[in-house]
Amino acid sequence: MDSPDKQPHPRARHTSTRVPHAVQREEEQRRAKKRSKEQLRTESLMLRREAFVLRETSYGQIAAASLSWIQSLGRCSVANIFTREFSTALVPRDPSPEISMSSLQRARALPSSEFLQQKDRASNYCVEKPQNAAAILRKKIFCSQQVQQTRLAPAERIKQGFQRFKQETYNQKPELFSQLATGQHPKFMVIACSDSRVCPTTILRFQPGEAFVVRNIANMVPPPEQVSTGLETFLSSPKTLSSQAGYPGTSAALEYAVTALKVENILVIGHSRCGGIKALMTQKENTNKWSSFIEDWVEIGRPARAVTLAAAAQQQVEHQCTKCEKESVNVSLANLLAFPFIKEAVSSGTLALHGGYYNFVEGSFEYWWYGIDGKSQVSKF
Repeated sequence: MDSPDKQPHPRARHTSTRVPHAVQREEEQRRAKKRSKEQLRTESLMLRREAFVLRETSYGQIAAASLSWIQSLGRCSVANIFTREFSTALVPRDPSPEISMSSLQRARALPSSEFLQQKDRASNYCVEKPQNAAAILRKKIFCSQQVQQTRLAPAERIKQGFQRFKQETYNQKPELFSQLATGQHPKFMVIACSDSRVCPTTILRFQPGEAFVVRNIANMVPPPEQVSTGLETFLSSPKTLSSQAGYPGTSAALEYAVTALKVENILVIGHSRCGGIKALMTQKENTNKWSSFIEDWVEIGRPARAVTLAAAAQQQVEHQCTKCEKESVNVSLANLLAFPFIKEAVSSGTLALHGGYYNFVEGSFEYWWYGIDGKSQVSKF
């Protein structure tokens, strides 16, 4: 029989079986605490982001400070994803140290009470997948950027816009701008609406020197006889000046583009929810004029209105406007062929006419070729 001093104590044997469980519980608690701490840090970041966006600072300052905070989180996977999102899409290429540092200092100075008040809102980011959270945050910041830009003083907005253009475009293409300094040789002339949502160089990615652009209300081209009549009326009685009389700007641009610049393509672009077309479609007969220039100008599209009412008289106004927006492009294209120098260039094959319709609600673009014999089938991109 073993001696008593060699036998294991009952309580010791019991303890030896429980120690691993206790260690495991402690390890789980430690991990849970670590996860909770990382989640808290992530929430803090989101709250700082929310509060910081609401402050009246410039977009560059917001993005630079946000990146600094995100990078400070280190190993957090969410932070790594956010860092990649900001560095590739949101932060300017070379944010100045002064902007980054001052923004970071302002972010750190924000009281924690502002963050805690928005804790529930920020926690929504943490329950999402990191990629989804990054996308949501990115969208919110983009919207905030647009709001912040509208609050900037005009001179500051102009300054920032030019500096960004110079840094991202002008300085990156010295050979192109050296060539443009000697003269322009665009292949396209584009006639588009003045609507701020429809910038042809943006939606079609025209580079500097590639497109000669004219923008007016509802992207309309007056027929040459209407311009001539208006000019004669103005010269005989200047007091009867209308938007078509006296200063035929669109027609002068057409003449210069075709005869001097020798453009090879003219593209007329209509667009969705055009205010000029809506004014044309909602005009009332035999009523007093409500504008000094707009009503006279949109009368150019009267043939498009007639075609629309003949085909969609029973439709709602929104549907009629959409159809008229496309028909007015064809009216402008037909008016282009009424200019002798354009018709001659099209007949000789040195000039081609194109129609387009940009729907910024759906994010689509319709295209068709327009010649002396009519137009081609519409292609939708």
